[in-house]
Amino acid sequence: MEIGWNSQKFLVKFAILWAMVLGGSFIFGQQHVAAASNSSAEFQVKAIPPEQQTTQNTNFFSFDLAHGQTAQLGLTITNNSNATQTFKVKPTVGVTNDQGTVLYSDTSKTRDSSLKLDFTKLGPEVKTITVAAGQTGTYTTSVTIPENNFTGAIVGGFYINSPSLNEAAMKKKSKKNSVSIRNVYSYAIGALINVGDVSTIQPNFRIRTVKPTVVNQKGAVVTNIQNFNANYVSGRKLAMTARVYKRGSTEKLFDNTVLNMNFAPNSNMNLPVSWGNTEMEAGNYTMKVTITRGLKSDMDHKVWHLTKNFTITPAQASRANQNPNLKKNYMWLIILLVVVLVLLVSVLLVYVYKRGKQTNTSAGKPQQRRKRKK
Repeated sequence: MEIGWNSQKFLVKFAILWAMVLGGSFIFGQQHVAAASNSSAEFQVKAIPPEQQTTQNTNFFSFDLAHGQTAQLGLTITNNSNATQTFKVKPTVGVTNDQGTVLYSDTSKTRDSSLKLDFTKLGPEVKTITVAAGQTGTYTTSVTIPENNFTGAIVGGFYINSPSLNEAAMKKKSKKNSVSIRNVYSYAIGALINVGDVSTIQPNFRIRTVKPTVVNQKGAVVTNIQNFNANYVSGRKLAMTARVYKRGSTEKLFDNTVLNMNFAPNSNMNLPVSWGNTEMEAGNYTMKVTITRGLKSDMDHKVWHLTKNFTITPAQASRANQNPNLKKNYMWLIILLVVVLVLLVSVLLVYVYKRGKQTNTSAGKPQQRRKRKK
């Protein structure tokens, strides 16, 4: 049976979507953290909650700790493959990606400037565990809250991948001449620790930077939004709208809206506003961002209005205008041509007028006859 072009595109999209599911996703709910995996049954990870956690039958960590208190955390890793495998467990800090999803698989060392208590520095260790085929290994560690005046939510987690399974997968793909994928087999399990009366700490936002750049080969400005308080927005309740104006003008030039977002505490994300196929012009601009939490009928409904001026230099505009599909702004050339045309017509009219006047003057003078000499 032949498959049409639309069917092929559908199958490609379905395959990509399935690969993303297998690649692992992570959703931070209002009251919990969900675990994600792409193990394809090669291995499984389960959380061993601490005694401070009231809900034990869950695959995430969510509990309260007082200053100076310690909690024992654990993970069980079951190797479902037919060979001995190695598994690396690495503590992480919860971050917000540019789509408004809280991630627990970010193993980079970059930290938000407002972060006061880093989950990875509260005691959890990086460990590599070897588990025989069909067996279960255990990872144990501890988390201790320091004696200080911190109040708020600490969001982190554990990223678990299998170097041996990944290596085998990449070799297999290499033999098939297909693209290799890093960390094919991985899990992420989140951790939420509430310290003190978290209800007294509300999320709060500000614009850190607005920078011209290129997104998908099109000119854009990227606004970096930061939640600088130790609490988060969850439940997909957040919406953001960014609008660009010429400085001093009330006429909107470009905008972008993102809905159904979460936002981790003490984290930041980039919100782009594209110029599309319109040429970016150098000049002074204003970025206005409206952030809305929940509906007007919700008890926790709140709106933030953020504003920041920024400048696009000629060099930045030139770099952004490399898009081959760009609609060039030829208004200046049109104006110049109109001015030149008006001048030419004016000169021509003056010339014709003077030439006509000279002709009329010559025609009106009486002609004198010359006298012949006798």
